[in-house]
Amino acid sequence: MNPIKKYIPMKSLSLIALLVAALLAFPGSAWSAQAPTSAKRAAQSKKALALELYRTSGLQTERRILSKMKVPTATFTDPDLLRSLGFSNDHIDMVNSVYRGTFQANEFFRAKLKRIKKDFHRRHIRKAIGFFRTSTGKRIVRQEHNYWKYIGKFEKFIEQIPGTPPSRERILLVDRLEKARSAVNFDFENKASMLRVLDPLNEKFHTPDAESLIARMRTELRSQRRSMQLLEELFRYKNLSDKDLKKAVRFYESKTGKWFSTVDQKGHADGLALMNRQATRRLNNLMNVMDSGEKDFAMIKTVFSPGLRYLFSNKRDPFEPLVVLPEPILIDDTAAVADAGRFGEELEQFESIPLELYRRVRNIDPALYNDLEFYAALFKDRKELRSLSEADYREELANYQGLIAKANQVADEQARTPLQAKFDNLKMAGVIWDRSQIAALVETADGHGHIIRVGSLLGPNYGSVESIDQEKIVIVERVRDFEGNIISRTQLLEIGQP
Repeated sequence: MNPIKKYIPMKSLSLIALLVAALLAFPGSAWSAQAPTSAKRAAQSKKALALELYRTSGLQTERRILSKMKVPTATFTDPDLLRSLGFSNDHIDMVNSVYRGTFQANEFFRAKLKRIKKDFHRRHIRKAIGFFRTSTGKRIVRQEHNYWKYIGKFEKFIEQIPGTPPSRERILLVDRLEKARSAVNFDFENKASMLRVLDPLNEKFHTPDAESLIARMRTELRSQRRSMQLLEELFRYKNLSDKDLKKAVRFYESKTGKWFSTVDQKGHADGLALMNRQATRRLNNLMNVMDSGEKDFAMIKTVFSPGLRYLFSNKRDPFEPLVVLPEPILIDDTAAVADAGRFGEELEQFESIPLELYRRVRNIDPALYNDLEFYAALFKDRKELRSLSEADYREELANYQGLIAKANQVADEQARTPLQAKFDNLKMAGVIWDRSQIAALVETADGHGHIIRVGSLLGPNYGSVESIDQEKIVIVERVRDFEGNIISRTQLLEIGQP
């Protein structure tokens, strides 16, 4: 027998059942409100814990600091790494143009907070909050904030290391810290995502595809990048005692510390993904305009600096029409006679002046420079040349050729080095690391070796070294033609090339 039936009449039992059903049916009832209230309290607790970790770990303050700073685009694009991968200065300028303004501190750190909530782990969050509330945790957070405030002093810090090297114990501590946080691997993942965004540009700059660059980065550059990471950690925690640094290492080596590092890094990657999406849209629009062959480059002109324009044309300014037609004139027999023997082979005999030498002429002999400018304008004006008699035309032709020869000779005498030899007489023997930058060893015909860096002058036309990687040196030669146009040509000096 059911014991309830023993004490409660069947009619009363039915009434109770109906009452329970009614209470459960109406949201306003005390019974139905009990479960949702508990869930709401749990949700509020989760949100509160996530916000507390966001605050105590220093992310909230870091957001405020960076929102007030003008964070350089190079902080994310990392020009030193790009140079090591063979990117030229112009290529890097374009990368910075694509990413300029994509970092927004509020959106970036909002992504970090969302990641904490998404990967919520109550036990780890409570332990992490407890650590960051300790005196050591607070000092670590303070050092993280000071890193951004004094980041401009990093180069000076590196220069002082040979004179005051850190102790072996401290180096071992930052080594353990890097390993615990997998900082280099995390950095490589972020850079890989950016290299994939930038892949459409590589062909225009004679650079390998993104996946090849990523593979090289993870293999050839790992040792060098890890050394730089350790230097950054030494700088970041330079005012932290060894005792506090040990506690920091123990925290990040713990399960809670690894969880926090992973969540923070994922949040960083989420923020970078926002930047990548914006950069991708910008780059796609620009590439569509460039590939379309349209003459209206107004959109590109607002993004890219004038120094980048030669990359898309052999003309000085591809944002201007590539061919400027003269004003329509009536061609008659007189004009045909006047053009006889002009604007043909005699113009092909003009030498070009390497742009580097032309700049030197302006300082060495201003009068010669002004004469060259005058004749460039004259020979660009076909209408004016037609007005000259045959004798005057031939005289001006000879005068201009003489001025160009003189300019090349005067400037060449002061600037020429063994590196201004023909490329057949130059050999790339290898590469060396100069601090954080890659340099090349070039051997001349006399058997002597010369250290070449980005910006060095190389080749008979005083080309500027734009990039260096393990396999080649990219040199861009810029010369001035007889009309004053700047023509650019790219030369490659490959490893072992005879």
